[in-house]
Amino acid sequence: MVWRAIGRGTGRLLALMAVVVILALAMPEIVRMMTPTRLAVAHTVIAQIWWPATALRLLVYALLAWGVYPVWVRARLRAVASALEDEPPAGGDPRADERRVALAARRAHLCRAAGRQWGVFGGLMGVELLIAQCPYELLGGG
Repeated sequence: MVWRAIGRGTGRLLALMAVVVILALAMPEIVRMMTPTRLAVAHTVIAQIWWPATALRLLVYALLAWGVYPVWVRARLRAVASALEDEPPAGGDPRADERRVALAARRAHLCRAAGRQWGVFGGLMGVELLIAQCPYELLGGG
């Protein structure tokens, strides 16, 4: 079982390394193909689609924060509640009591997490600013 997990991880790492090597080998040809005229055309296309694409990304972030995240938290809460129901009554087994306390703490954490949609959205926006908007502005896109 452990070996399969290690094998999957190794396979993914090798695939990622293969992609990086292919990109590194193809990059000189790609750079040679990018003439100043083609760069100007690419810059124009990017400038035209940048803000509509940004609005679409913000819509996806909102959908993730207020649509997907609450559903995910509720599914985790159901799993924890089911595990709590499966535990034997308190006081019989010290290990079961420890598991029950840990599950109750997990449930409390998930209940607090259920109302963090603004935090999820803010985190996604922070990544958006760092990875997309700041480089675009620094390169003179705006």
